[in-house]
Amino acid sequence: QPDAAMEAYKRALAVDPSAAAALLGLGRLELSRGSAEDAEHNFTKLLAGAPNDRTALNNLGVALDLQGHHEAAQEEYAKVLRLEPDNRAASINQALSLSLSGQAGRSVALLRGPASQPDATPRVRQDLAVALALSGNTREAGKLLLTDLSPSDAAAALAGYQALDPTEK
Repeated sequence: QPDAAMEAYKRALAVDPSAAAALLGLGRLELSRGSAEDAEHNFTKLLAGAPNDRTALNNLGVALDLQGHHEAAQEEYAKVLRLEPDNRAASINQALSLSLSGQAGRSVALLRGPASQPDATPRVRQDLAVALALSGNTREAGKLLLTDLSPSDAAAALAGYQALDPTEK
């Protein structure tokens, strides 16, 4: 019930404008609705009071990436990784951000390990497929996508990934 959650977070912030949980929840909802700028505002506000909040830093990176500010996003992921070197979410987000900023080769190297783990999720394998596609290795990307997707869905995903190529713009 995202609409009800949105209203609850807004009511909480009316009482306490610096309520960390409400700022984080509202920011995440805004990300899910495609409002990356609004999400960035809420994560930045949260970080003003809690500058080492790893969840907020990681989510701020996502908001920045969605706006095409990849270098700034990578700085946020790096902050998380300095605080918590084994933070898997920040590591994967940083690698995906590298792909989106024209550094797909580095991204592939960073994502191969997590994507090959027995507990790897389809999302992690798809992130590796993005990096592979953007590095020009569409054959391996397509094969990896078939692990979790039907042939038609894999082909559609691969075409979408190729459309993200920053070197083609």
